[in-house]
Amino acid sequence: MKEQFNREFLPREIVLKLVRDFGAEQFEQKINLIKDYTRTIKSSFDSRVFKTRYNNEIGFIYWEAQQYESAIPFFRKAIENLNPEDAPFLYFHIIGLLIRCNRHINNYSASFTWVDRAINNLDAAESSFQRLNILGEYTDLLNETNEKFDYDPKMILQIIEDLGFPKQIYNPKETIDSMRRTNKIWNRKLSEIELMGKTDKDSLISIYIQFKKDCPIKWYCGYADEKIKRIKNNS
Repeated sequence: MKEQFNREFLPREIVLKLVRDFGAEQFEQKINLIKDYTRTIKSSFDSRVFKTRYNNEIGFIYWEAQQYESAIPFFRKAIENLNPEDAPFLYFHIIGLLIRCNRHINNYSASFTWVDRAINNLDAAESSFQRLNILGEYTDLLNETNEKFDYDPKMILQIIEDLGFPKQIYNPKETIDSMRRTNKIWNRKLSEIELMGKTDKDSLISIYIQFKKDCPIKWYCGYADEKIKRIKNNS
């Protein structure tokens, strides 16, 4: 069962077609393409897995088109029979979008309900990046509603310790916002390095070394270390 949640659902050519051939406003055409394709693979998936992944894809198309009210029922169907241990990334991804969709339509009560469900299951998250994403959605909700942080701030310390952020917990909301901003900056910089074209080995090693020197997040520094080792071993 778990492997089916992690198995390819939409092949690369379908994903490329969705991105390349249609704008976000052409959501009906995108949905029809997904419907036509998934009819051909439905029998190869467990029914619960298919329901989860199909509804997530449709919900995401509506989300991209900013059709938030239309997206919500599909995300709700997607998570209806999904346990966090089945597919943690997918579980927290869907809940994060449910929090955000409801916030965008000012359905704050529903957003807080989904926050509570996510935070009560955070121990099942595969990484503290997933935890940070959920707390980020919660912080956006708090900033919009002027509510106070209402959970044990120790969960923020766990993220700081797991990912190696500079330690600060003076204000939960400000701490989460600061971590999100810092993570976004260094995730983007790392992505830019990873997307570089042909670069000679020594130059690439130097780039990663400089990245390590500048980056304040230890997780990214460890990642850069591993990349340097691989580059050297592939010489």
